[in-house]
Amino acid sequence: MHWIRFIILILIAAIVQTSLVSVVAVTEAQIRPNLLLILMVFFAIHCPAQEAIVSAFVIGLFADLIGAGMGPLLLAYGVIGSLISEVRHSLMMRHIPQQMIVVFVAGCVCGLIAMVLFRIKNCPLPTAATHLVFWQPLYSALLAGPLFWILQLMGPLYRSKHRSVMS
Repeated sequence: MHWIRFIILILIAAIVQTSLVSVVAVTEAQIRPNLLLILMVFFAIHCPAQEAIVSAFVIGLFADLIGAGMGPLLLAYGVIGSLISEVRHSLMMRHIPQQMIVVFVAGCVCGLIAMVLFRIKNCPLPTAATHLVFWQPLYSALLAGPLFWILQLMGPLYRSKHRSVMS
């Protein structure tokens, strides 16, 4: 993995997440897709195991940096990204619709983990619990299809000479 390019990609996604994603927010509740969640699942599926685990924790760090509190998303993304990386060969995750389902499930579980950790830390939730655990993952999963296709085309920008695990 080209780590500098990876960090630049994550930094761009974090900037877009904090500034431009509000443009595509839906309903009065301002439900927004989670670009960092989408990237975490993509790299957990498409990178070798060690790179997938490191990338999941790095993306979780960026999610915490732009979020409400430090730690919950780092832990949630790291654990779920590591789990996805470990089970990707056992479960069918070759096609984009299957990967979209993984984004939804990962988003729901990450939302639950983050919600519990925010409560343990006595921090206010960054958004309503149902948005964090269901609606944001659903919106993210719907957006993941086109983004995964674009990321697969961009593969040479962040991937080293080793081929994708899922190729």
